Amino acid sequence: MKEFAILGVFLLTNLVGLFCLVSPSAEFWRIHAICFFVIEAAFLVVAGVPIFLHHLIRKKRSVLESLTATVDTALEFLFGWV
Repeated sequence: MKEFAILGVFLLTNLVGLFCLVSPSAEFWRIHAICFFVIEAAFLVVAGVPIFLHHLIRKKRSVLESLTATVDTALEFLFGWV
């Protein structure tokens, strides 16, 4: 259940970021939304790609199984961190 809560928080922050990005009235918030998305993308690449490659190459799983295991591992990490 907490995994869905973590995904909900990420979804909510992304929705707020998208709102700030497309809002025509606030240039200040647009800059912050761009920074947020850049940092989020960098985190996903830095954290997700090595885990995905570990499951794909070392554990000899298919691409779909590796992707599923990567998401599961990332959620377990965030669950333990929160």
